[in-house]
Amino acid sequence: MAGAAADSAVMSLGSSDTDLADLDGPEDLVRRLLEVARTRTEMDMVWVSRIKGDVLSLAIVNGALGDSTILEGSTIPLKDSFCAQVIGGRIASWVPDVRALPETRDLPMAAQLGIRAFVSVPIKAATGSVIGMLTAVSTDPRDVDERTRDFLQMLADSASDLLRDVPIDGDDRRRLRDRIGRVIDHDLLTIAFQPIVDLEHRRVAGYEALSRFPGEPARPDQWFADAAAVGLGVALELHAARTAVSALANLPPDTYLSINLSPAALVSVDPSELVPADPTRLVLELTEHARVGDYEQLRHALDRFRRAGVRIAVDDAGAGFASFRHILELEPDIVKVDLAISQGIHRDPARQALVGGISELARHSGATLVAEGVEEPADLDRLATLGVSIFQGYLFGRPAPLPSNGLPEAAIPAHTIGTPAHRSRRVMESRFETAVLSAAVPTAIVDLDGTMRSVSDRFAAFLGRTTAEMTGRRFQELTHPEDLDADVEHLRACLEGRADGYRMTKRYLRPDGSPVSADLIATVVRDRDGAPLYFVSHVLPL
Repeated sequence: MAGAAADSAVMSLGSSDTDLADLDGPEDLVRRLLEVARTRTEMDMVWVSRIKGDVLSLAIVNGALGDSTILEGSTIPLKDSFCAQVIGGRIASWVPDVRALPETRDLPMAAQLGIRAFVSVPIKAATGSVIGMLTAVSTDPRDVDERTRDFLQMLADSASDLLRDVPIDGDDRRRLRDRIGRVIDHDLLTIAFQPIVDLEHRRVAGYEALSRFPGEPARPDQWFADAAAVGLGVALELHAARTAVSALANLPPDTYLSINLSPAALVSVDPSELVPADPTRLVLELTEHARVGDYEQLRHALDRFRRAGVRIAVDDAGAGFASFRHILELEPDIVKVDLAISQGIHRDPARQALVGGISELARHSGATLVAEGVEEPADLDRLATLGVSIFQGYLFGRPAPLPSNGLPEAAIPAHTIGTPAHRSRRVMESRFETAVLSAAVPTAIVDLDGTMRSVSDRFAAFLGRTTAEMTGRRFQELTHPEDLDADVEHLRACLEGRADGYRMTKRYLRPDGSPVSADLIATVVRDRDGAPLYFVSHVLPL
């Protein structure tokens, strides 16, 4: 939080003269939840924040932090907050003492507010996107643990329903509607395709369609959350779905396309608008983290698609109680294990037991099990022993646009997955990446579509950003518009085999939009057959 905000007058809702029992609006109910959260956790302060682009806005606050002042409406750079670390999976949702972890001890937020312990859990929209955080903090170390986190997550799930009814300010609402409306009206949304690999048959079984948007915010889930908040959620979802389905003819004929839709979108669309000529090639993924109010209506909507030949998937199994009820109520054809469960499963008996249960549930209901977010061979091996045979994640391929030949490929040939040669290659790639990112100059490993796979600390510092902030973003977003065409043309020459690398002077953009110049040296890394895999970029500041 900015120093000026930290020195302002305290606004402590915990000492408000308002009788909480007399409050009955959505926002007032959230305030009531925060009072319960602060009392039960014995923390000093609890707040609900909203994610707005690159900042965290404190929407509702309860309690006080000693002499520090925290006003509702105060903003914190997302990169300086605990929330960014939690969302990025770099730290757990609870930290008993922030000074005990290098990832948290130096965060400006902790130093300025004197925070020693915290618990922070996501608040999700109906689409599953993270729209904010419920955070409890203390100026002293606390014995917070998984039980504290689970209690707050239960309250956060309730808050997510209530916050959908909290109105957005008029100016913000108009700005968001204009921005989202332009994307829909001018067809600015693009689709990236991530391979879904059938390990048992050593082939790419299908692709998940993932939306990509121009400009800020960089995260697609924030676009959908913003759209839902201003009444354009269904319109944006259906626009993305139609855009994805229109590309189905360009995918290999023996693969399917999986698209994401919320219950609200599913019940509002006629199947004829989305169902392709061969309906068996389409899978609808139900994205819903909150409760479904009317399962009968949702089943009726899904039955219309089923009668047309479309398969149904339940996404993010294991992420919460809602996903288990979806499986029981909706009898999906495919169940997708949430990436938060898949990642690190080889060293976590609790996750293994959970996936074992999901696998058994899927088997009894006749559903196919897919594990999302698979990045490590050790996780792949453990998931396979638990009955999973279909996988999706960076281990197999990152989301990428359709290349010129219309055939998106897995990052590695499907028939080699799980073989000794594949394992050896992963080890070598890991060592290579570690060596590259340890270079004395700012360095990044960039995927063929421009997505920053890995970024060195020096590169991030050069742009005044964090590695977490840059990883997963496309270089196009960080390049000065006047230099972008030349950069893309050089990249295209490498992809077409006309060059193995290039050097150019270009301007990058800092978070405040100011340019910073550097010499870029980019080299394409190819496989044994000469096909490009990714770029290694070195930056020499001028």
